[in-house]
Amino acid sequence: MDRIPTFIISLDRESERFKNTVAQFPKHRDYFTVVPAVYGDKLPAKEYFNYILNSDHRLLITPAQVGASLSHMRALEMFLASGADRALILEDDATGSDTALEYIYKSALELRGEFFLHCGAFYFIKAYVKKNKNLPNGIYDLYLSRGFVCAQCYVVTRKTAETILKKQKKIMEPADEWLKLLKGSGISTYFTGAMWHVDLRKTSVRHSATESESVQVRQTSVIGISTSKISQAAYNFIWKPIDKVMCELHRFAIRISAYSKGYKRVYAYNL
Repeated sequence: MDRIPTFIISLDRESERFKNTVAQFPKHRDYFTVVPAVYGDKLPAKEYFNYILNSDHRLLITPAQVGASLSHMRALEMFLASGADRALILEDDATGSDTALEYIYKSALELRGEFFLHCGAFYFIKAYVKKNKNLPNGIYDLYLSRGFVCAQCYVVTRKTAETILKKQKKIMEPADEWLKLLKGSGISTYFTGAMWHVDLRKTSVRHSATESESVQVRQTSVIGISTSKISQAAYNFIWKPIDKVMCELHRFAIRISAYSKGYKRVYAYNL
């Protein structure tokens, strides 16, 4: 079986989370290269603020998100240093199997040119894709849009890795802001449903703070970072309903834009 270099990002290779993930891939786990993750919550304050001062000031990037971005940057740098022409990047909370991994390897080796292959998403993420007869079976053209996230499993070529690193070093973004990181690059974007992010609703395994902090950031009152009852009431009864309407309008705009370009919404990711 032909493999491509596989880099798995983990804070602790002795953790239950890491062991549960690699146990899914008994035929291939001995070939994984472990990337020591950056623990964002332990970054010195000066270092953290140096990163976010160069970020998009409309989006508060938390310490955990900075750590995740630095971890993925480290994985991409290790890939480029390896000399390989493409690589699979895994997080240690991906859900899959040897069969899924072999499918990704085979498909990634068949793809030509510079590309980004997203290999699955959260259970609640809806991808917009379209069939392309020139692509391997089960691989689709991906419509990148704001809101399409997840970085637990993806394949990149050298130019793709270089593009992401260049943008991240200029302006720090969350690791899975694919639209911002790849927009205008000319890199082909593809999707397959080979892998999943572990379902956070159905597991007792402790996850990094990235997901929970992301939710907290979205729920922060626009009045300011405050725990006062007045601020919370203002958020719950004024801003929250407005924000919900705006989100629905945004989703509708994405759907119309995708459909106008021939992409269709995917409701199931099974191969």
